[in-house]
Amino acid sequence: MTNRQQFDALVVEITRGVTRFALGIGMDSAGSKPVLGHYLKIQTSDFDDIVGLLGHYIGQHGGMEAMPPVLALSHAGPQIGEKIIIPGSDLAFTLDEIRQAFPFTRIVNANDCVAMGSALPWLDPKDVVSIAGHEQPAYVHKKGRYGLTVPTYGLGVASVIHTGKTVQVIDSEGGHANFAPCDAWQADFMMHRMAKGERLSFHEVVSYPGLEGVYSYIAEKAGSKTLDLRAQEIMLYARNEADPHCIEAIERFANALGAMAGDVALMLGAIDGMFLVSPFVNEVMDLGDDMADTIRRRFEDKVDFRLYMQRIPLYTITHRRVSMIGVLRIACERIELAE
Repeated sequence: MTNRQQFDALVVEITRGVTRFALGIGMDSAGSKPVLGHYLKIQTSDFDDIVGLLGHYIGQHGGMEAMPPVLALSHAGPQIGEKIIIPGSDLAFTLDEIRQAFPFTRIVNANDCVAMGSALPWLDPKDVVSIAGHEQPAYVHKKGRYGLTVPTYGLGVASVIHTGKTVQVIDSEGGHANFAPCDAWQADFMMHRMAKGERLSFHEVVSYPGLEGVYSYIAEKAGSKTLDLRAQEIMLYARNEADPHCIEAIERFANALGAMAGDVALMLGAIDGMFLVSPFVNEVMDLGDDMADTIRRRFEDKVDFRLYMQRIPLYTITHRRVSMIGVLRIACERIELAE
């Protein structure tokens, strides 16, 4: 086992499905870019509590004496008071539970949306891909105002402000704002859901569960047998052209994603760049230029503000461990401030 002093932090990313671990070295220590080593992925549901979850990795890697003294924790869920809740799982915990079980000298935690925004200064240009549209510069993080949307099992929204010296990420629950239809199909879909007594938010459309609901509505309206497909299955069927309803569902998802990202950019004044962060967004982009064009077109479709929107770069992040990089950066910044 490499000496603990060579690592800045134990980095942990907890989601409803999996938990990922790594020992992290920040950019200052590692050189040109941060490093995540000794990587492990396990099922979150295999453990009943946070102590058992963290203890599994720590025990496999030589115990606490082999760990760095700092824990950097990214979680795909909110912190309500002292309690961190991971939606879609049975896991809920406090940082005090961790402190009582493990002698970390410092614990840094952030929800995954904040962590992703915090990663931006540490990403390489190759980790960021432009989404179709007008000529826009290759990504170089600099002073400015940025926006972030994270469509996964939920829909995260955050503002990222780089002052030139510090990066401030302000998270929100903007994904739960009321859904605003921008074409006849979306209006019909909203009325269909409202007729069932349901309130429709952007989260119910621009997320994994949202895509599943869109697919079911398309199939039902066409009179087809509705299959109980998960989001990844819908993507697979669309990629293989095995089900035209899946292809349409992805197209409708791309429309709504672009419109929602444009709304966020307007509300935040994110004139220096808007980021769509999700492995699923990258899979949608892989379906072809038409999907990217759809996202960009809806992003810009803001009536009198088309020229304003056209100047805003629109990106997707391809780095697979972006939230881990981000929370490691937060931890390293706190370490530097404390010294």
